[in-house]
Amino acid sequence: MQERNQLMELLKRLDNRQIFDMEDINIRADQLITMGFGIADAYHLACAETRADVFISCDDLLLKRASLKNIAVKAYNPVEFALKEKLQ
Repeated sequence: MQERNQLMELLKRLDNRQIFDMEDINIRADQLITMGFGIADAYHLACAETRADVFISCDDLLLKRASLKNIAVKAYNPVEFALKEKLQ
């Protein structure tokens, strides 16, 4: 719980705009945490699910876990995403 509070305080300091519905984010992050994601990863994914079609990360463990779980965005590493989008 302390780590979550520290993360929330950090996010508030970095940007005071409220662009996400934090109640929904907290609920989804809690669900992701119970699915085995770490706190920071759960919040990152929960935010991405509300605003993005894809989730890009270099964290292979996070990407593997995301591919095995029910998340609302497709998770890619940067190389996979570049190839998918035919970026050079």
